[in-house]
Amino acid sequence: MYVKWHKDVCSEELLSEVHFLEQLRHPNIIKLIDVVCTNDKNCMVVEDGGENLGMRIKKHRAEGVPPCPGLNSFILQLLKAVAHVRSRDIVHADLRPHNMVVDEHGVGRLIDFGSACVDLPGHRSKRDFEDTPAGGLEYGTIPYRAIEVMLGARDFGKPADMWAVGCIMFELIVCRGLFRPEATRDEVLSGCFKQLGQQNHIASLGALRGWKPQYGQNVKSVSVCWLRVGTANLPPVYGRSTFPLLNFDSAQRPVAQDCCAFWAAKVCAHPDNE
Repeated sequence: MYVKWHKDVCSEELLSEVHFLEQLRHPNIIKLIDVVCTNDKNCMVVEDGGENLGMRIKKHRAEGVPPCPGLNSFILQLLKAVAHVRSRDIVHADLRPHNMVVDEHGVGRLIDFGSACVDLPGHRSKRDFEDTPAGGLEYGTIPYRAIEVMLGARDFGKPADMWAVGCIMFELIVCRGLFRPEATRDEVLSGCFKQLGQQNHIASLGALRGWKPQYGQNVKSVSVCWLRVGTANLPPVYGRSTFPLLNFDSAQRPVAQDCCAFWAAKVCAHPDNE
């Protein structure tokens, strides 16, 4: 078991996390066991899911080996967990390797639902979307934050989680993050336009309050990220699975259920891809 303490007895993060974990029952999502309340602090008791994935990636990066056994099946577990979250009309809103754990058997679990929100029209919780600044919501961790969120979108939802999944998949496959861990919002935005090569999709971003005309001038015609997958000597199917999730047009990103089906059929079903 693992105990997560909150000094603030009325912690909004704690209440939010408990609320959402009570609704989520899935083998790839951390299980809430109990909530303990005292006079000066509260805590959540959850199952011990193993080692933090972010730390594991960092440790294995120098060795150039996958951070977990059975990489393809691990990615499928991630997709299944996100599909379950999505099926409950919930947005995790801070998907990243540090919010996943992996045990000695290669079983991965999502953790930390303190930033989660409900994704139903007129019933969003946790944030006041009408006060979204032009510079974007301080929502999620910058290197995994969806481009529309960084540009001030008020109506983002589940597609923002899928962008983060794309970033995580890229990092797991290439053993290096799409963006530097310490990158600023402006650096990540610049990297998106210079690396993802989506001239035909920038129109979807033009109406957002954080959009600047010079962004369109920096968009490359070829995806540098695709080349990074190629130089890693990986089958093209990895790129075909990952890059649709990083579509500038959030409406065109595939949903988690479809990603599960594609990954299971095109990747996991072929042993040569392991």
